[in-house]
Amino acid sequence: MQALHQMMMETFGDKEFDFVRLLTRVNHEVAYAFESNVGIDEMDEKKQVPSIIFTLTKYLYLTPK
Repeated sequence: MQALHQMMMETFGDKEFDFVRLLTRVNHEVAYAFESNVGIDEMDEKKQVPSIIFTLTKYLYLTPK
């Protein structure tokens, strides 16, 4: 959610970024910038990558009001 919010703030109102492209940038950010930190040695410093599944048939642009 943090990465999604960050990418939305960076690209908000930019007509070049449709929603799928935005989510792709979020995947990249999460994959390379985040690691788990849960306090259990076996589970600390692990990577995660979001999975995007969608059924969009048109481009979706988020524009300011």
